[in-house]
Amino acid sequence: MDGPAEIHITIGDSSLGSLKIAMANVPGREGRRFISMSDYYAVGPLGDLTSNADLHRRHLWLMERLSLNDRQEYAEHGLDSLYELNDRICSIDEQTRITIWYANTAHERTGLLYAIHLLRNRKSPIYVIETSGLYQQLFNRQDVEYTILNTGEIGPEKLLKMWQACSEKGPLSIEERHQLEQEWLELSVKPGLLRLIKDGTLQSFSEDAMDEYIMEKVKELTAYWEPAKYIKSARIVGEVLGTYDQFVGDGFIEYRIRQLVLQGLLEMEGKPHAIRFYGIRLRA
Repeated sequence: MDGPAEIHITIGDSSLGSLKIAMANVPGREGRRFISMSDYYAVGPLGDLTSNADLHRRHLWLMERLSLNDRQEYAEHGLDSLYELNDRICSIDEQTRITIWYANTAHERTGLLYAIHLLRNRKSPIYVIETSGLYQQLFNRQDVEYTILNTGEIGPEKLLKMWQACSEKGPLSIEERHQLEQEWLELSVKPGLLRLIKDGTLQSFSEDAMDEYIMEKVKELTAYWEPAKYIKSARIVGEVLGTYDQFVGDGFIEYRIRQLVLQGLLEMEGKPHAIRFYGIRLRA
C-alpha cells in the first residue's frame, strides 16, 4: 500500500489521542493514519492561511498575546509545523478516505472549514462526524444532559460508538463541499478576531466581546473573597472556562484579563509569566 486507506483529522491534540485509543482495535489499523490540526482557531486573524505571509501574520498575533509560559510552548511548534500541516493535508492521496471529527463550536468548526479549504482540490471522499450533536443523540438522557464544547472531552469508548453509529453515513456531496468552502472564504476575510457560535451560526466579533462576561465573573468571585485580597488569575480563568457556553481556550481568556488590567478596570499583583504567578482584583 503506497498510502493510507483512511485518514482521520481532529481539531486538537487531546481529541486525537482519545481517537487513536478508540480506533486501536478497529479492523484496518495498518492502513489508518491520524492528523491533528492544533491551533487556536476561535481567535486571531485568518486570511489566506495557505499564504506564508498570512500564516506568519496569524502566528505573530498569537505570539504577541499569549502569556510568557504559553508563548514558549506555542513557539516550540513553530511556523514550520504549520507549513507542514498544510502540505500534509493538501497532498493526501485521492484514493484515501478522509474523516474529519469536530464539535459545533467556533474553534472546531473554523478548523473544519479550514481543512475543507485545504482539501478543495482533492477528489478524496470526505466524511464528517459532528461530535457535539451526535453525543446528545447517543448518550444524553432525560435526567442527564451534557453539552460538548470540545471533542477532547469525549472518552475513547464513546468516540468508538460514534464511529460505529456513522458507519453507514455517506461522504459530503459536491454541493456540501462547495458550501463549506464558500463559508471558509467568507469567514477568512471578516475583520473580527474572536469567533463564536451565535444563533446557530459561526460569527466574527471584536476581540473584546467577552470582556463584560469576564468582569461579571470577577465581581461574582469578589463577593465571596476576603476584602481587598487578590484572586488568583487561574481561578478567574477556570471560572470563565467552566461557565461560558463556548470554548475559546484559557490562553485567550488570560490575554483579555491582562488587557482589562491595562485598561485600569482590574489590578494585578505578581508577575504575568503564567496564570499561577499573579492575582487579580477589581480596581480599588
